[in-house]
Amino acid sequence: MQTRSHMMRSFAVLILLVGVLWLAGCETNPYTGRQQLLMSSVAEEMQMGAQAYDQVKSDPKMRPSKDPREIEPVKRVATRIIEAAKRSKYAEMAKQFQWEVTVIKDDKTANAFALPGGKMAVYTGIFPVAKTEAGLAAVMGHEVVHALARHGAERMSQGQLTNAALQVAGVAAGASGGGGVMSLRLPWRRLA
Repeated sequence: MQTRSHMMRSFAVLILLVGVLWLAGCETNPYTGRQQLLMSSVAEEMQMGAQAYDQVKSDPKMRPSKDPREIEPVKRVATRIIEAAKRSKYAEMAKQFQWEVTVIKDDKTANAFALPGGKMAVYTGIFPVAKTEAGLAAVMGHEVVHALARHGAERMSQGQLTNAALQVAGVAAGASGGGGVMSLRLPWRRLA
């Protein structure tokens, strides 16, 4: 059985590991000044975004709109958003993106998305909600800022760090004879 001091050292190593990973992956958001944990490169994110976009476009359930009344407003708005992004504090990132936009014919889905790398899709169900090109710009601009600010990569990095911490905790608990993370006695867990 492990001594209490050995357990404390194990947890200190865990905390140190989490801290090092956090510091190694931190970047500052140019707009907010907020620190973000980013453990993937922009190139990796752009590749994942392109793959996800290709999957959406190749999905037989996702039919692209062929109606110019749906396509043209989206293209006009996308062009203005892209140009604004290239003049913003995210200009460096925006200039790296390979911008593309698709209008998906799905009147029941009121949604739009932008992926890392500048791949965007607008579902036709958003038109009644957006009402005008200004409304459409608000929705699309919001999604583009998520991509430029690397919010998806941040969430993915946080998940990776959490998984790493849980694995280390599991190893530490196993080494102490506890049998893994699930056997830890948590104060809020009722024991039978």
